[in-house]
Amino acid sequence: MNLRRKGEFTMAQRYTMEGVIENPQQNENALGRPPIYTNEEFIQILQQKEKALGRLPKEKEVKQRETIVREFGSFKKGLEAAGLTPN
Repeated sequence: MNLRRKGEFTMAQRYTMEGVIENPQQNENALGRPPIYTNEEFIQILQQKEKALGRLPKEKEVKQRETIVREFGSFKKGLEAAGLTPN
C-alpha cells in the first residue's frame, strides 16, 4: 500500500485534470506558478500586513499587489474591501 500525505499527487494524477481539480494550489506551486488566492485571502493578507506594520501597507510592501489590483480594480479598492481606509 502506498501512503501519501494529504494533497500529494501520484505521477499519473499530477498531469491529469483530476489531479488539477483535486488540489489546484499545490499544482500551481509545483509548476512554479504563483499560488491561487481567493478575495477573502487577499483581504486577510492586507489586514495582517496592516496589523504587522501598525499602519496601512503601501502597495510596494504587499507581495501580491499586482493580483490585488487585477482582482479589485486598484490597490485602494483592495484596501477598502479589507475594511482599511486609505488616505
